[in-house]
Amino acid sequence: MKVYLLATKKLKEIRTKKGRTQSDMSSLISATSGRPISRSRYTRVEGGFGSVNIDHGLAISRILDVTLDKIFINKELANARTS
Repeated sequence: MKVYLLATKKLKEIRTKKGRTQSDMSSLISATSGRPISRSRYTRVEGGFGSVNIDHGLAISRILDVTLDKIFINKELANARTS
């Protein structure tokens, strides 16, 4: 089963508090997860217009030193709540 995560509005807030740029994040996520993510893709995710897989989500939580539930919701659960 594939899990896709949607970013909450907290992601940008936490990233900026930690002093990271979107370019920093895409580079660090790619290095940490071993799976590339472009800056433009990360920007879409942070803006709520895209989702990330669990590997990228875990990398983001490690980089920002926060738990997944602080910055993401499960896409399937979100869809179920709105149905």
